[in-house]
Amino acid sequence: MDDSCSNRLQRVSDDVLARIGRNLLTYQRIEKNLKHLDGSGRPITIDTTTTAESLIEQMRMNHSAVERYTLGNVMRRVIRIGDSPGNQSADRELVNCVTLSSETIFEDTPENHAWVSGFHCTVVDARNRLAHDFLGSVELDTIEGCEEACRHLDLEYEDARAFLHFTRSAATDRKQVFQSMAAFLQSDAFAEWYAQTSVLIDFTHALRAETERLARPDGWCAFTTAIQAVRASRPELIATLLSAQGYASVRAAAEATRAFEWWEERIKRGVLLLLRWLPE
Repeated sequence: MDDSCSNRLQRVSDDVLARIGRNLLTYQRIEKNLKHLDGSGRPITIDTTTTAESLIEQMRMNHSAVERYTLGNVMRRVIRIGDSPGNQSADRELVNCVTLSSETIFEDTPENHAWVSGFHCTVVDARNRLAHDFLGSVELDTIEGCEEACRHLDLEYEDARAFLHFTRSAATDRKQVFQSMAAFLQSDAFAEWYAQTSVLIDFTHALRAETERLARPDGWCAFTTAIQAVRASRPELIATLLSAQGYASVRAAAEATRAFEWWEERIKRGVLLLLRWLPE
């Protein structure tokens, strides 16, 4: 091989190496954005014991937990189509806390299924081939082989750029959403809402306990009987509901919980108002 051919082969070989590095960097950026989406979408719990430091620690742990995932795994976790049983909690137990989470779920359409499938083939499979099996698919000892490898890498790069743009935009949007959430969580409006919710949840637990304790064999309990029991055991709670929380009546507060089923039963002297904890 003369010097001119040797020099040309060296140049096209360098072009191949440059494209390999460019493509791998693009795939890593896509993976980093997906992991940010996964970590940011994990539930964050806020209650009366939460501090700024503990909130930051929750977020740090969420992001640390996804670092071990491969590109394929994190892609399947983040990019989902339609609802799934995992999104629907059957646990109706009320707790005195706020849980924040965020997901990106695509409409269940043939177009979106094709897009997700394309994401996997264009990004995940291409990255895996480049990282694990590239040398077995190209001829880097010839000028023609290097030029063909460059063309192939350019096509994969153009495909990957569209998905990089999507993941970057999604990560930016998620960051803005969480910034808005953080601003609201530090506002007086949230503090007031949280205080009201805390009292209402406390009342819900107290009323449920008395309703189930005093229930008839069929599970129903007279509303006045249950409320009298709550008044006797938690007079300060009832006072707070009617004064600080501004409910017009105890029944209005009970209905605001949306945790009970109601029934009006005909009796000789009129109507008996009954309630019971909503079935699971």
